[in-house]
Amino acid sequence: MPPLAQDTHFACAYLTEASRFRVGEYPTNLANGLQNKGCHNVRLELQFFPQTAYLCVMQRKTLFVLFAFWLACAVGKAQVPSNPLGLNPSRLKWNQIKTDKVQVVFPAGMEEYGQRTANLVHYLWDNNTESVGKKNNRITMILQNQTTVPNGFVTVGPFRSECYMTPPQFNVNGAGNWFDLLIIHEYRHVKQFANSRRGITRLAKNIFGSWTWGGFFGLALPRWYLEGDATMTETALTEAGRGRLPEFEMEYKALALAGIHYNYDKAYAGSFRNYVPSFYNLGYYMTGYARREFGNDIWAKVAEDAVQFKGVFYPFARNMEKYMGLRPRKLYEKTFAELDSTWKVYANYNPYPIQQKEYNITQPKAKKYYTDYRLPQYTEENSLIVEKSSFEEIRTFYRLEDRNLISTLYQRGMRYSRKDIDSLINSSKRNSFVEQKLFSPGINVGSNTTLHVNKGVMVWAELTYHERWGGKNYSIIRLKKPEDVNPRKLTSKSRYFAPSLSPDNSMIVAVDVPDSLKYAIVILSAETGKEIKRFPNLNNDFLAFPTFSPNGKKIIAVAQQGEQNWLTEIDVTTGNALEILGTSGISSFFRSFSAFHWISKFFITFVHCRFAAVRSRPTVS
Repeated sequence: MPPLAQDTHFACAYLTEASRFRVGEYPTNLANGLQNKGCHNVRLELQFFPQTAYLCVMQRKTLFVLFAFWLACAVGKAQVPSNPLGLNPSRLKWNQIKTDKVQVVFPAGMEEYGQRTANLVHYLWDNNTESVGKKNNRITMILQNQTTVPNGFVTVGPFRSECYMTPPQFNVNGAGNWFDLLIIHEYRHVKQFANSRRGITRLAKNIFGSWTWGGFFGLALPRWYLEGDATMTETALTEAGRGRLPEFEMEYKALALAGIHYNYDKAYAGSFRNYVPSFYNLGYYMTGYARREFGNDIWAKVAEDAVQFKGVFYPFARNMEKYMGLRPRKLYEKTFAELDSTWKVYANYNPYPIQQKEYNITQPKAKKYYTDYRLPQYTEENSLIVEKSSFEEIRTFYRLEDRNLISTLYQRGMRYSRKDIDSLINSSKRNSFVEQKLFSPGINVGSNTTLHVNKGVMVWAELTYHERWGGKNYSIIRLKKPEDVNPRKLTSKSRYFAPSLSPDNSMIVAVDVPDSLKYAIVILSAETGKEIKRFPNLNNDFLAFPTFSPNGKKIIAVAQQGEQNWLTEIDVTTGNALEILGTSGISSFFRSFSAFHWISKFFITFVHCRFAAVRSRPTVS
């Protein structure tokens, strides 16, 4: 290094250590100190020395700020899931609707759903924005019909929303139309993203791109707020939504009535030991309470300042305190204090008291970890087949038997040996029943998981994947007889849901949901899985949970259209459908006669449109 450059380098380092002095106020012996250190060009350097020192100090500060900003971007990027774009079969043809507000991409043949999406987005663009903000972003919404998993998401890189169109058998949104509620929920996330492009979050996006935008978005806004706000919106803007379902309220209500109250951190983060409801439930209650107490626009103000990182650390909590006087922990406590008192009042009000002695309550032995029993099915041996799962065990089918009946079963010549019976009884002295592990079924999403047992024969549906295309999967049927070592695979590359056995176990009834979303009830052979019969569904009502009548001559199923559910009865021989329990006698009459299909469709559409004009003005944003 040349002497001048070497001395200049040392002078900058020396003055950096002396940076506590302001420019122009360095000590007079500074030059002597530099000369003693061997700097031979001090005079030349001192002409520029104060400015050089100032720049060196500023360089260090700038580099530190840039490094901190880069680190925040890197950490923030990790807050957003990847949500990769799934691959679809190459034969699939795509269409699109492009407007100034949205680009809807959908498979050919799904034009009705594409138009519906565009209409909903155009309405939501301008309406019900008080609680989220008035900023909008044009987005691409992709409608996926190749998957049987009901879901949807909004993500960045690129900024898009994907909506999985196949409805779940357990309609998680109640009687409402799955597709409408899906679009409303996901577009609320679009609005949340659009209104986050402010301040430092916007700067991060402009410099580092969309993924960093998503990262800052995830750092600033907690998940319970994002999902709770979207769940609140789907409930407020429709006559259905999760917020109206007893199932959605059941979990926190049961905990409250049992005297179990988690702290805020556990309620939000969850647990691997105890059951903690989802942050969807948590967020729905907390966002709703705040809107009632502080106004519909409260979350728009909090989120607007949070995404600008006003307060730097914990911006969401700091701005909650600014506008509400409450941090998340205090809001949580106030919300659930109100809910607990309300639930206890209703719990003590019972206009139809149940005679408890009429029921045999099965109380399992206390478990180390939370354990869930689902889908109970009686067998002819007076035992139960259930699906059991916990934090230490995957979904598994079990047989539950009252140990007081075991000796009786043994006398009847059941497959238990005396050694097995003694072992079962001794291993569960505190239990009112014994558990016999059967086997573990394949994977499935909870909203499509069903089980039917008849005379020891079990039938259920499983999720399987296409070997090549990541965006395509199937719902197949499996069956197991008592003599079978392993379950049988009855169908492959099918989209059958909620299978149920006929009284003689010779046939299976199921719901077929092809990728065209033309719902149908079908009867299959229980031996081969081949389709025997398919029943017409002229109005394309969504169908769920079909089951044979005791004599096998009728099929009863749940039907849904618009925002109404009803039970429909189908004659196995003729295929005629009759509404047996519903809300509309007129619709029942017309559905009974297929010749009046188009008349009924016109009439119902006309009436629906007339009333929809009045009902489409929600009072809560």
